[in-house]
Amino acid sequence: QCAAQFSRSPSQPFLAKMSYQGTVKFFNGDKGFGFIDQPDGESLFMHRTDIVDGNPGDGDEVTYDLGEDERSGKPKARNVTVRGGGTGQPSGYGGGGGFGGGGGFGSSK
Repeated sequence: QCAAQFSRSPSQPFLAKMSYQGTVKFFNGDKGFGFIDQPDGESLFMHRTDIVDGNPGDGDEVTYDLGEDERSGKPKARNVTVRGGGTGQPSGYGGGGGFGGGGGFGSSK
């Protein structure tokens, strides 16, 4: 049996406070999103902002709460924890390129 608690708030319209388990079907670290295969066979969207621990990679086991996407109203994973840390790469905000070619302020060429 499952005992889930449900709550609603303006910032999170629907949230089932219960951990589920699934497997990462696909995760694109560059774009920051992917999908979890749930035990019932359905795929569930996840976004990098909802990952609380680990770096997801394809085939990794995860635990998560079920929530609702604020924009689309569709189900999504929240509070995602990648078991064992994950096999994916850490998210790389900013590729290290920077602006201005590395000359620095006031440098002469």
